Amino acid sequence: MLLLILFVVHLALGDTWNTIFTVERRLGAAVPVVILGPWLSAIVVTAIYWQSVPLAGMILSFSCVWLTVASVLGLRVWQLNGSEPLYPLKLAPVEK
Repeated sequence: MLLLILFVVHLALGDTWNTIFTVERRLGAAVPVVILGPWLSAIVVTAIYWQSVPLAGMILSFSCVWLTVASVLGLRVWQLNGSEPLYPLKLAPVEK
């Protein structure tokens, strides 16, 4: 049961990153999120599955490779588009 819960958490983190990067277009916030979210969870899930069922770990290892490539591509997109802050930023002036 724990394996399934970890996999679902990994999928949820990936969906969160996808929303931040592609839907909301917050390129700066997407850089740390992809590293702390889907990439790190993919490594944890792959390691735990590898210990339980080695074939499952081998299959999931391809997602680690893909997320590494996606992280590098996301970082380059962020750098090439002006390197906005890595945290959410509200640009409109705040009225009191």
